[in-house]
Amino acid sequence: MEQQVLQLALISEHTAHSQAVTQIIIDKGWKALTLSSRSNPVAALRRQPVDLVLVDLDVPNAIELLRELTQQLPYVPLIALTTTNHVVEWQDAQLAGALDYVTFPVNGQNFFTTIARVLQHFSATIERVRQISSASAGRAKKERVIAVVSLKGGIGRSTVAVNLAVALRQRQQGEVILAEAHHGLSRLSLMLNLHPRHTLANLATTANMDLDFVQGLLQPHDTGIQLLAAPNELTQIAEIERERWQQTLAFLPQLAPYVVVDTAAIADAVLSEVLLRADEILMITGPEIASLYSTRTLLDLLRVEKEVHGRLHVVLNQAGVSGGLSEAVIQKHLGEPIVASIPADPPLATYALNRGVPFVASHARAPISRGIQQLATHLLAADPATAPKATSHRLPAFLSFLSQRA
Repeated sequence: MEQQVLQLALISEHTAHSQAVTQIIIDKGWKALTLSSRSNPVAALRRQPVDLVLVDLDVPNAIELLRELTQQLPYVPLIALTTTNHVVEWQDAQLAGALDYVTFPVNGQNFFTTIARVLQHFSATIERVRQISSASAGRAKKERVIAVVSLKGGIGRSTVAVNLAVALRQRQQGEVILAEAHHGLSRLSLMLNLHPRHTLANLATTANMDLDFVQGLLQPHDTGIQLLAAPNELTQIAEIERERWQQTLAFLPQLAPYVVVDTAAIADAVLSEVLLRADEILMITGPEIASLYSTRTLLDLLRVEKEVHGRLHVVLNQAGVSGGLSEAVIQKHLGEPIVASIPADPPLATYALNRGVPFVASHARAPISRGIQQLATHLLAADPATAPKATSHRLPAFLSFLSQRA
């Protein structure tokens, strides 16, 4: 980074602050763009791309400005500039999207150390995107969307989704995106111990929807996967238009060869869009009657729905639990083979959730992890050419019916 000429934008109304920071940036050999909070800095930054934005917390409505920058320019990192009088506002600035802060008077060494730390995260993400683009330029389209579905809550659908995504990333070279597709609170960010700066809530506020915007919403994880998370707070939950879901689900496969989509136990338009675009549909069932009934109901409807082209795979979760139905009984009742049987291990599952570390990463040899690996092997061995994508965006009749009843 020492040899790279960066362009930093500074938003401030304080002349002394602007001059001090600008001088440090210029002395480094970088470029500085000074903006006023009163002259629509968001629009200016759309016309003049920069590597990082510094926002002086002395400007009027600084927190609202940070929030707007986060929503409209999710691919640009933000740093707050503050005095000792505003340090108490750092928590608000962080919640609004600032990744770090620098205090006045500015120390040059601390200033550049903070910038290097913030940019490190973004540079790693950009490099992964370049690798994806380079790899996809000379190969046939093989991206696959894997929907993880169940109309019964508490069945372990999210646990399967997050561990499957990690298992796929461990077994192949390409990127893996794990996405939540529902209007509720995030479950996956808890399971991965992540605090995403951007979430699905940004889809409801952005005016310009493109591939770069969706890429900016992804949060990298130590396991190598990338997460598109639902909001973590009730106040951030927003109703996302169906068109935005369509666009997002169309962009994600352009960013990774495998996209694992975790859904909710609700038959609505969001689930419909996921099913329409899925190449593989994992029907998660459990060893109890209620789970079996909901799986059978959805399975029967999907078999006759002509607009859903994804291949159906039945996955038995929590297998072997005391008092549960046997695998043979479940297969007979559903009329489908069980492609993977994931043993019940409540202590390890709870331990993994509390630590925020998927058990396939921390306990790869455990039986429950081997069940996930069995599922990953099954999916990697499947031929994607036999599962053409659906092109229609009409709400399937059966999902419309179920949605109305719900």
